[in-house]
Amino acid sequence: MAKRMLSVAALQASFGNDMAANIVHLVLARLPDAPAGSKGISLFAVPKWNVKADGSLGERNAIWCGGLEHKMGIHGNATAQIVLDGAVGSLVGQPNKGLQAMFVMMNAARLGVGMQSLGLTEVAYQNAAVYAKERLQMRSLSGPKAPDKPADPIIVHPDVRKMLLTARAYAEGGRALAMFTTLLLDRELASADDDEKKECADLVALLTPIVKAFFTDNAWIATRTMLFSGCCAVSVEPPVWAWKRSACAFGFVTSNRSCMMRAHKRRAARNFATSWKKWLCALKKNESRSPNSSGESPASTAACA
Repeated sequence: MAKRMLSVAALQASFGNDMAANIVHLVLARLPDAPAGSKGISLFAVPKWNVKADGSLGERNAIWCGGLEHKMGIHGNATAQIVLDGAVGSLVGQPNKGLQAMFVMMNAARLGVGMQSLGLTEVAYQNAAVYAKERLQMRSLSGPKAPDKPADPIIVHPDVRKMLLTARAYAEGGRALAMFTTLLLDRELASADDDEKKECADLVALLTPIVKAFFTDNAWIATRTMLFSGCCAVSVEPPVWAWKRSACAFGFVTSNRSCMMRAHKRRAARNFATSWKKWLCALKKNESRSPNSSGESPASTAACA
């Protein structure tokens, strides 16, 4: 079903390029007889060039770039203002079910933004750790640690060590959570057991907003480890300034953190209590497989039986 869009202006990342003959945009819009609120939103495919019945390209569709946004960070792709002035779009899926379809894409994007933030956390930590080992300033409170040098490396100072250890914990813990979530995705897609597929899907739905919100917050905190690098901390030269800008911007990509987590809490009140329990049980079972200090594996928790 093809529909003509009224005049609309919106923002979109990676609006267009010259590498493809045609570009199809997914647009959320409301049908004339749609109910009010989010329950009346439908999803449409709006091509840059209309497609003829034989599959060839037709006339230019009325979707245009209104201008580029000057963003704080994430300069690897351009965010543009798009204008739809009577553009023709085709309905995707069922009428008034566009928001559910959109969240399939959005959840994948949230995981991607989480991975970007995790990478930013790691690169900030690694560079800060190298700098802290090379930069000499003052002596350690417990006595000289590098007596052959005019001063000790700043990595011996408690406040510097605290920032570095915080960033390292976020990077290593984040990688563990990311790999666990990725494993759940693989099991959901590859398992032949319908019950296992559903269980993994529920856990992924539970962890996706956590991965996005927690990792983006961690990236912002991790970039603070560059504060002890003196003039570099206020430099507008790449890569330091680029990391800090992107860390700030990641928190708002794919949704505002607080709004996303409020929606997450509403879903949790309905059906995520079981998912939480399954996740905790999975963590306990993984812990039971790891030998303790005596070399023996602890017994599984009875609550997870």
